[in-house]
Amino acid sequence: GDSVSLGGGISRRGNRRSPWSQRGPNADPEEHKVLPYNSIYQIPEAMDVVGDRSSHYAKLRKQYDQEVLPLNEERSMEFVSHTYQHKPMPRPMDFHHSDQVVETYDIYDCPFDPPQNYPHEWNLHSQILKDWPVDQVEIPDQIYQGLCVFDYVKDYAKAMNYRNKEQPFVVENDPAVARTVERWHQPGYVEQMVGPSIKHRTEYNTNNHFLYHMPPGGQVGGMRRVSRATQEKIKNLQDNQGRKAKLQNEDVIPENMRMTFADW
Repeated sequence: GDSVSLGGGISRRGNRRSPWSQRGPNADPEEHKVLPYNSIYQIPEAMDVVGDRSSHYAKLRKQYDQEVLPLNEERSMEFVSHTYQHKPMPRPMDFHHSDQVVETYDIYDCPFDPPQNYPHEWNLHSQILKDWPVDQVEIPDQIYQGLCVFDYVKDYAKAMNYRNKEQPFVVENDPAVARTVERWHQPGYVEQMVGPSIKHRTEYNTNNHFLYHMPPGGQVGGMRRVSRATQEKIKNLQDNQGRKAKLQNEDVIPENMRMTFADW
């Protein structure tokens, strides 16, 4: 309901259809029914087929959009610029560790057409996780990144070209996203949005590792079963702490519970 950014692109703003994620010609019309907007307030960047249409959210957004943070793209962009000043630099591309990319490129100044076999890749275990350990919350000065970064205004045509070629990329400096960031940073806003007394489903663990696992027998969400060979591989998988998934100590098994936003 409140977010305006999608992976690899930007969502709909106002009456402009999103260039990043459009419905295909074979889409089921029953799955894309337009949701009626709340009569209290129609959120400018709301999407037609998804989003919160409740009176609670409509009143909250009306208050923030008209009284607390009226539309001012320059102010929102400046807020984001001051809030997120750390911009890590990409590590050099090393062909010794990649047999896919045949030419280097600057992720902040990518060519109009994607390089051959884009994007550049690195080894997950020996390079990416070793360089930026999973327990390190600070952003390093340098990171392994092969995805092009496009400025919403200056590189719009490039981004559209990569999107049409179904290639991944990152978009920065989008005013609509900056407006959301500024709003979510307002003290008390998120708690008002999700409800101060509502208990939401969450997952609790005694450390900062949240492990994904397969249920016994290979059943996945009631949808399919995996082969015996795959089950055997899953059985032997170990996480970074060296514990087998089915033999974890009870005090570190993630627990599903409900809690308020303040408790979270």
